[in-house]
Amino acid sequence: MEDPLKPIWDKLDRIPEELDRTLKGRFDQFFSQTQVEIDKLKARMESLEERLNQTLAALKHEIEGKIERKLTSSEARVREDVSSLAQIATNNTDIISNVENRIRNISNAVSSFDDIIDDVTTCAAYVNKTHVEAEQNANETSQAEALDNESVQELRSAISQLRDIPVFLPRDCSDHHYHNKDAPSGVFTTYPTMDAKTPVAVYCEMTSTSDTDPGGWTVILRRRNTSWGIVDFNRTWDEYRTGFGVPGEGEWWYGLTYLHALTYRQPYQLKIFMHDIEHGYYEADYDTFRVDSEGRGFALILRGFSGNVSTDALHHEHQGRPFSTVDRDRDAWQDGNCAEEYMGGWWYSSCVYSTLTAPLATPTTHRGERVLRWVRLQAGQALILDDATMMIRPSSYRYRFIPQPRDAE
Repeated sequence: MEDPLKPIWDKLDRIPEELDRTLKGRFDQFFSQTQVEIDKLKARMESLEERLNQTLAALKHEIEGKIERKLTSSEARVREDVSSLAQIATNNTDIISNVENRIRNISNAVSSFDDIIDDVTTCAAYVNKTHVEAEQNANETSQAEALDNESVQELRSAISQLRDIPVFLPRDCSDHHYHNKDAPSGVFTTYPTMDAKTPVAVYCEMTSTSDTDPGGWTVILRRRNTSWGIVDFNRTWDEYRTGFGVPGEGEWWYGLTYLHALTYRQPYQLKIFMHDIEHGYYEADYDTFRVDSEGRGFALILRGFSGNVSTDALHHEHQGRPFSTVDRDRDAWQDGNCAEEYMGGWWYSSCVYSTLTAPLATPTTHRGERVLRWVRLQAGQALILDDATMMIRPSSYRYRFIPQPRDAE
């Protein structure tokens, strides 16, 4: 007997086969459509990548061109400055040392210029990095341009610094006087350490003090009672080292550091003017004046005394002595501090034959008081001073103005 359910079983047996054919057909259709879309997307990505590469290549070329032009222009300006310095040295042998210092300053500036070149190199490396990261960040173009502008500004700043370095670096007042013999006395800027970054204001006595004196003196100490007031000279070591007071206004002290910087380079002479409250004006001159280094206490070195004062009080007791102040006692007095006793820094021994930094004398000052003084050994008493000036100049400077004899015809 035939199974009445056989047709049903046959249909059930065919269902998996038909379902498999249906699913496979739909899957093939879906896969074909998906592949077409993938191909289209791939083509668009390739087109976008090609356009991006072209844009980055053009950008890199443009930035490198800008950098090259800026570097070429900066190098030309530096060469022009160096050429100008060389021409100055050829035309004026009297300032060759100043020109050499100018070149050294330019070399220092060029070292900072090398730092800027490193920044430019960093910029180029950053452009290459931009090429790699461009697919992830479309704003790299603006960043690269900003970096380029920053490097250009740094280059301009370096060139500006080169131009700001002065060509003429006068060490003292004699340099100013030699370049302008008609300049009036007054405050001038000097560079005693020959460092363009360390200018020092100083009062210059440009007028002649005698028939054989051309002028050009650097005033290192001024004591007087004026409308500007009296300056307290009872100062610390650091203040005497760097100087204090306002040159040209009342009283001032030039500074031990600058005295050493000047006098160790070449021989200097010293001139001292003094006014006694009763006896009038006196003068003391020294052919050699030198201040040693700070490591040696700014020791005083003097030779060749002359003048109308009867006693060489400065050399007699102070020659070779280190400088002493209220906070740095270097004197030979065993029982105290001379700077504290006489209220001013000086090259003390034990204690004083002369001190031009003590308090000023007044018309009622007694000659035994501890004030501005210059001991006169032969007279047995000291000059009591209400006005004093110390000024220096290179020892050979006056010989520049002595007429040279003509050759025999």
